[in-house]
Amino acid sequence: MKIKNKPITLTSAKGTKGCLIATMGGKFMFRVYNKNYEFKDYDIHHFDMNIVIDDEDAFFHVNTDTGKSWIDYSAPTLGLETED
Repeated sequence: MKIKNKPITLTSAKGTKGCLIATMGGKFMFRVYNKNYEFKDYDIHHFDMNIVIDDEDAFFHVNTDTGKSWIDYSAPTLGLETED
């Protein structure tokens, strides 16, 4: 599919597996690898896209004092000790 009178093609992204990456400038992009491990990075303009996290080492972190929350690696990966 192509946008009329513009050099832009459209392909559905539904079902595409990729990585959400942060650039050195703090901008988020979506990276898609092909079977040869070459990749293409896409700027994200969609403001409410559904995302499924499929990474066993991704954990929700919540600071119980401030309420601040983020997603990061697991405690062992970050070299942090845990307690129950």
